[in-house]
Amino acid sequence: MPISGEYVSLAAAARELGVSAAAITMALSAKTLTAEEVAGRRVIAREQLEQYKRDHAGRGWEARKAPNYAPSPAALRRREARARRKQQQQQQETATRAEGEHNADREGRPDD
Repeated sequence: MPISGEYVSLAAAARELGVSAAAITMALSAKTLTAEEVAGRRVIAREQLEQYKRDHAGRGWEARKAPNYAPSPAALRRREARARRKQQQQQQETATRAEGEHNADREGRPDD
């Protein structure tokens, strides 16, 4: 919700840019956006938000939909790391499931 004509809340900035609140927080952490505290709330100056829009136009999902899009090397490394973590998690779940089945089989057997 707009605070005044000069400032917008972080949530309003996210809606206006079409990104998540987390993306705004990341931009603040990366110092590509700065927030000020007004009446106990973090807000972004309207002028700065407009500059951010101009500087970052054509990025994000719209750019990724383009037929000639090529992810950055960092994005490729993140994608590969996620795939490895997912594969490791699936292998661990499979091993845990197999171990549980093995123990269940052993419990059903009479003692020798």
